[in-house]
Amino acid sequence: VLTGFTAAAALIIGLSQIRPLLGLDLPRPESFLGGVGDIVTNLGEVHWLTIAVSACGVVALAFGRRLLPRFPTALAVVGVAIVITAIFDMDDRGVAIIGEVPSGLPGIAIPTMDLETLRALVPAALTVALIGYTEGISIAKAMAAKTRQEIAPNQEFIAIGAANVAAGLFQAFPVAGGFSRTAVNYQAGARTGMATLITAATVALSLLLLTPLFFNLPKAILAAIIVVAVAGLVDFAAARSISRVRTTDGIALAATFLATLLLGIEIGIAMGVVVSLGLFVYKSATPHVAELGRVEGTTTFRNVRAYSTITDPQVAIVRLDGPLYFANANFLQDRLLSLVASRVNLRTVIVDASAVSELDGSADHSLHDVIDHLDDAGIDFHLTTVRGPVRAVMARSGLLARVGKGRVHPDIETALDAAGYSLDGPLRRPEDEESAGDELF
Repeated sequence: VLTGFTAAAALIIGLSQIRPLLGLDLPRPESFLGGVGDIVTNLGEVHWLTIAVSACGVVALAFGRRLLPRFPTALAVVGVAIVITAIFDMDDRGVAIIGEVPSGLPGIAIPTMDLETLRALVPAALTVALIGYTEGISIAKAMAAKTRQEIAPNQEFIAIGAANVAAGLFQAFPVAGGFSRTAVNYQAGARTGMATLITAATVALSLLLLTPLFFNLPKAILAAIIVVAVAGLVDFAAARSISRVRTTDGIALAATFLATLLLGIEIGIAMGVVVSLGLFVYKSATPHVAELGRVEGTTTFRNVRAYSTITDPQVAIVRLDGPLYFANANFLQDRLLSLVASRVNLRTVIVDASAVSELDGSADHSLHDVIDHLDDAGIDFHLTTVRGPVRAVMARSGLLARVGKGRVHPDIETALDAAGYSLDGPLRRPEDEESAGDELF
C-alpha cells in the first residue's frame, strides 16, 4: 500500500509542477487525468524561455546530486537563478517569478469561539484532522522504509496535534505532513528531527531578513527542485519485487496506485487499506489445505503436490494451515468431505492441526459434522499435534470426547501406528501387505 501510494503521490506532485516548468498559466487541476488533459490541450502556449530555465535547473540538480551528494545543490541553484533573472530582466521576458514575499512573523492571538462557530467547524475540523494524520503517517512510513527507521504512530499523533494547537494560536494553515516538502527534505539529506528544527529556524530568519532576496526567484526553479526530489520516489524495482513475491500484495499495490492517481491521495490510502483487508479476509477464508505423504526413506511428511512422497489410498493425512473460524469453517468442511468422496477405498483420515492457531464455535461445529459424516461412512478419524489453546476449546466443546479416547495424538507417526499403519514401507496396514500392489505409488 505504501509503495503504491508513494509512487502515485509522486506522479501527482510531479504533474502539479509541469505547469510552471512549461510556463503555462493554468488553474490547479481537480484530477490527475484532468491535469494531463489541460496540459496537452495548451501545449501550443508553452513559454520556451521558461522551459530553458526549467531544463537548466533540472540538469543542474540531477547532476549536482549525483556528483556532489553532500553539496547543497538546490540552494546553489536557487541563488544562481535569482542572480541571472535579476541581471537579464527575465521577468520582463515572460518568465514567472515569485515576486514580493510578505516579511515578518505572525503575531500570537487567542481565537474567539462561540457555540455556533464550534458547531459549524467541528465536522470539517475532524475531517481535516483525520486526513492530515493519515496522510502524514503514510508519508512518514514511506520515508522511514527508505532510511530503515521506526515510526511511533502515537508520538506522531501527539506531535501533529501539538503543532496544530500552536498553528491555531498563530492563524496558520492546518499542519500535516507534506509529500513534496518531505521529499525535498529527504533529498537534501535530512535524517532526524533536528533537520526540521533547522528548517524552521531558517524559515523564521528568512521571513524576518531575507524575503526581498526571493523577489526574482523563477517559479520554474522551485518546480524543478520538487520534480527532481519526487522522481526518485517512483520505485519500479520495489513494485516488481512485491508483485513477484505475492500476487495479492501486487493487487493491493496496483489498487492503491490507481485509486491515489485517479481519485486523490486520501481516497487512495483508504482504498489501499480496504483492498488489503479484503484480500486478507479472502485468504483467511480459503486457507491452504495440504494432503501429506511420507518422504521415502524418512519419517517426514510433506505436501504430496510439492514433494515425491509415498501414500496409501486407504489413508488420508490432511494438514490445515491457518486458524479455523467462521469465515472458513464451511470451506474446510467442504474440502475434507470432497477428499473423502474422491477416495472410494479410504478407511482412515488423519488431520494434522499443527498449523491451527485458533478455533471458534463455527469451526468446531463443522468439525463435529465432519466426524459424523466419516462415522456414517465407516471411516476412522484421528487428530494430531493440537496446540494447547485449540485443545482447550475442543475440550470445552466436547470435540475431544467426540473424536474418542486414543485418537488424539502428539504426532502423525503415533496416529499412523494407532490406526494400524506401518512406517517401515509404504503407508499400509501390515495385513494388507500382500494385496497392496503398485497402486500405492
